[in-house]
Amino acid sequence: MIEPLGYCNIISVKVGEGTVRVVVDPTTRPEVNETVWMSMNGDNIHLFYKEQAIVHPEGTTRLKSNNHTYA
Repeated sequence: MIEPLGYCNIISVKVGEGTVRVVVDPTTRPEVNETVWMSMNGDNIHLFYKEQAIVHPEGTTRLKSNNHTYA
């Protein structure tokens, strides 16, 4: 799914059993079921687990959310 916002597009990408929503420039418009490659800057990622935001503390490689820690 592509959500055009004018200044950018938000693309929903299936990754395994989950979905990643990616902000891209407005000219990026992959076809349905097209295989795409992506890389991510860890400083610009917002993660959610079971509808809760997961905080990425600066200078660590672990993610924390309430009672859970993710490596």
